[in-house]
Amino acid sequence: MPKSLRSSLVPGVAVAATLILTAGALAAPAGAAESPKKPKFDIDNVGYSEVMRAGAVETFADIPRTLPQNVGYSQVELIKDIQEESPRCIADGAGYWLGDIVEEGVFKGGAAPIEEGQTQTDASPYDNPTINRVYRPTGAAAGDTATADRTPKFPANGNGPLWTSECSADFFGGSGTGDMINAAGTRIAGSSVSAAVDTATGIYTSTGRAYVTGIKGAFDTITSLMQVTHVPNEEPKVTYRMSFFDSDAGKSSFASDGAEFFGSAVPASQFVDQFNTQSAAFSQQGAAFGPAGLQILSPQVYPDQDNGRMTITAPAAAGNLGFASRNGTLGENFGARFASITWTGDNVSADAL
Repeated sequence: MPKSLRSSLVPGVAVAATLILTAGALAAPAGAAESPKKPKFDIDNVGYSEVMRAGAVETFADIPRTLPQNVGYSQVELIKDIQEESPRCIADGAGYWLGDIVEEGVFKGGAAPIEEGQTQTDASPYDNPTINRVYRPTGAAAGDTATADRTPKFPANGNGPLWTSECSADFFGGSGTGDMINAAGTRIAGSSVSAAVDTATGIYTSTGRAYVTGIKGAFDTITSLMQVTHVPNEEPKVTYRMSFFDSDAGKSSFASDGAEFFGSAVPASQFVDQFNTQSAAFSQQGAAFGPAGLQILSPQVYPDQDNGRMTITAPAAAGNLGFASRNGTLGENFGARFASITWTGDNVSADAL
């Protein structure tokens, strides 16, 4: 409105005109529907199956299925079905674990036939002496040797081995530690995993750490960290850091005294490319070092061999221990990963279905 015209209006008329214009701008069209309110979040509408394991050393064999076996082992598995009354938590810490198939299916359950009147323990008394396992809720594990609470057969509370595990009081979280040597907090080789689901958002977060020292002819120390954040119905994101340190770089195949790779909140679909781009600057990335032919192994993202869930394996130092005479036959692909961390899972909200 021109200034001359504004100044010529009678004050009362000007105020009335302003009110009319304002009311017209704010008034909603007749019959317009209100936008629907977002439903309040309810953790009962979320279902998830998430597991992270870590190991100071993880050997594996493709025969043809992958059978991972860990030394300095830790794992946390969190499970909940949509509308399930209580979530489940299984937390492990152990000196070693040969995998569920070998430990529970072969040694414990299938090593010997169960005769009439015998229990499974009578037929096959093997029980991993290093495993510290917590299974919650306890009622679901009653009488089940594969999942019931278990404790190490000798002291493992630090100043030597440290094998511990626990689940939170509400079973939405847990942690496990598998240190082979833990002297006053100084960790030589081992791993730890912690995981939890936020009941206010349904967001799952897990963090795994693995470390090993004293690899003669290679690096003195290898450490690995991987954190997975998984929002219901969304792609998980990965934060990672992997580092090597060599106190005598002049005698190794590396020109410097160490290397480090890291990334923050990287979408799983971009994880491998992001790592490979970053590591390209490291000229020796693909070169073997040390007596075991160790290499820096790129991370992997792939579907689980049993259930098809997304699986992420953190970058690690790896050695191929296969036998040339077995090329193309059973056992050709046998190797070891040092400071290994792997996550598998899904997280679904019924509100988005």
